[in-house]
Amino acid sequence: LGGAEWATWLEAQSTFLQGNYDRALQLIRSLRQSPLQEWQSKSYIYTANFLAELGRTDEAELVLSDGVSFDKAQGRFEDQADKQLALAYLLTLEHSTDKASGWAAQAVQLDGSIDHLLEAGTTLARSGSLVPAKKLLAQLRIQPAIPRVRSAIYRLEAEIDLAQGATRAARKDLEAASVFLSPSDQGEWLARGFEVLHDAPSAQRVLERMVENPGRLWMYSAMRYPGLWSETALRYLTLPAVGPSERACAVATRYSALRRNTDKATGPAHFCSPPLQANSNRPIHKNQL
Repeated sequence: LGGAEWATWLEAQSTFLQGNYDRALQLIRSLRQSPLQEWQSKSYIYTANFLAELGRTDEAELVLSDGVSFDKAQGRFEDQADKQLALAYLLTLEHSTDKASGWAAQAVQLDGSIDHLLEAGTTLARSGSLVPAKKLLAQLRIQPAIPRVRSAIYRLEAEIDLAQGATRAARKDLEAASVFLSPSDQGEWLARGFEVLHDAPSAQRVLERMVENPGRLWMYSAMRYPGLWSETALRYLTLPAVGPSERACAVATRYSALRRNTDKATGPAHFCSPPLQANSNRPIHKNQL
């Protein structure tokens, strides 16, 4: 059942959350020595997540590429698709849209699950590859109309609408998809949608929910969005309406530690008054894990 591996994984997450990044990486990498092939495979994507959070994106991409090769050799096509979509996400952030689209398109050939159709379609839409994105949307539309499928359809419709500049339709789809938002959903798609629509107050509310709980984000988003908390923190800290506060101070302090940030505009000195700085090492949220 992998009890020892789960214990190591939890220890790595807790250690990373406490700021001991080198030790956390050592623990998560040790899973590659597991006798269980499943955990050997998982070790690549969890390692890549930690590296991406630390801003070591090139290393994260290399680890994911190695993981793709591992899964391909072992015939673990669903896991291979996960890693290819995670790699596509990082490439999209770097504006390497052609490479991102290629990885995403290949992923759904390996495994055409609802989640993979949605994530691949999202990458394609954000990369400007609207024809293949619409083909994946058509595949979603022929699935049974259960809540998970309906949510995926609304989300992908919103991504395509945003890419086409159809803002009114995009907002309608985002609102429809948000009805299905679960506690485990990281909300990246919703925050980005509001940002593209220039709805700063709504984007800020979603980003605040995301940054308040890094542990939850790492538990639920690592498989799809490596480095999501740091990326979200930067988006939050650069919002015009965000000024000095206990929340912003804590986020800026953690972000600066993760990324070794020296930018004064997003650093603790900008968001922390002396009393707040003294409290900046407190957990952002009491239920981070």
